[in-house]
Amino acid sequence: MASLRLNVVLSNLSSEAILVRRLAVYAKRADAFLVRCSDAPLPEAETDCYALRLNDLHLLTSPDRRPATWLPVIGIGPPESLRRAFVDGCADYIKEPWSPEELHFRALKVGRRNSYRFSWGVLEHDGFILRFGFDGAGAKRTTTVRINRKQSALLGALLALRGEVVSRELLFFAMWGRDGGGSRAVDMQIHALRAGVDTAARGLGAELIKSVYGNGYTIE
Repeated sequence: MASLRLNVVLSNLSSEAILVRRLAVYAKRADAFLVRCSDAPLPEAETDCYALRLNDLHLLTSPDRRPATWLPVIGIGPPESLRRAFVDGCADYIKEPWSPEELHFRALKVGRRNSYRFSWGVLEHDGFILRFGFDGAGAKRTTTVRINRKQSALLGALLALRGEVVSRELLFFAMWGRDGGGSRAVDMQIHALRAGVDTAARGLGAELIKSVYGNGYTIE
């Protein structure tokens, strides 16, 4: 099994020797878990997810306060900053004080690859990267599609409730973490998601996301 790679970003790394040591000791005895601490984010190709304190979140965000990375980000901070963390685009949040065990669990939650089998092949939902694979009649084909944070949240909700019609209200909550009423933001994000996802799926002889008029969307 490939190791889950976590980059813990500590802007004042030289003063965090005890924490770095604790994480190193835990990762050494944990199964398939690689932790690297650094004072700046590692390149995306070298990690599967990031963890950092909210005070350092600017290291991974763009000027409009959205994540400037395709990979999931775990925020760390006090309980009262929970809402701010998700508004700023964190995939998960750890309230202080925390343990290496909890960080490991959270990293597994957001950084692992989730595989779903369909009649036409397999879909891997890996954070903000989707991989479509088809293996049949002696031929193998794979396609990779990148999606943004909102689209990943929408797709995750649809896959979690696979076979059911998911309402726009529920999808809006999955995307923003709050009620959206009659907002059309879901339709716009679904349209953008389909542009890449359904194009790849049709290339494998399938349609992934289906509209249910007046009710919402579904993945069968």
